[in-house]
Amino acid sequence: MSCTEKKFKKSLVFEDIESKILFRWYDPRVMTYLDDIFNEHQMNSLLGSFIQWQFIHPSGYFQWKHIGQNKLQSKAITQINGQQSLALDLIEIANIVFKKSHEIEQVDVSKLKPKQILKNIYQGHEQFKITKYTDLLSYGLYAEVLGKNFMMHPYIIEILKLNWGVQPDDHDFMNAMNYISTDDWVLIRQDLENYNLGI
Repeated sequence: MSCTEKKFKKSLVFEDIESKILFRWYDPRVMTYLDDIFNEHQMNSLLGSFIQWQFIHPSGYFQWKHIGQNKLQSKAITQINGQQSLALDLIEIANIVFKKSHEIEQVDVSKLKPKQILKNIYQGHEQFKITKYTDLLSYGLYAEVLGKNFMMHPYIIEILKLNWGVQPDDHDFMNAMNYISTDDWVLIRQDLENYNLGI
């Protein structure tokens, strides 16, 4: 096994919050998000063994070049913090939102940005305490359909207040949002855009 192969293999397993995980960072569906999750030192740690790395993702062509070799540090990532762990966990949901958004006619697919989708879902988890997988997926899709700050719209606030986690049905986020008809989507989006809250 070559030195590069050993370094590559070593960079695949590291300590997450509670256990060791296999980190498939080289997958383009993951790699498009990494520069928002990891700092420059960590990115160099992952890619430092390579002269350049190129890949194609549905959102575009990506490239990383090994510049300033003497500045790269060879210390491998062995552990990540809680925020990085959560962001990595949410990548799968972000990728599904990206794919499903192409199926929704109200979404302008030319404006889809995978990193923003991940940030939206992260916000849903952290700010609004949405933790259920299907609810995070639903939140991500609504952020694309209505605008990233859709939770600030008075109608959304009222619907969620009446239907989210309220007895006797104890609806989850997705079920509560189903009370908003698709006819209302355009109006909500326009309101948010008029107040510079939507996009």
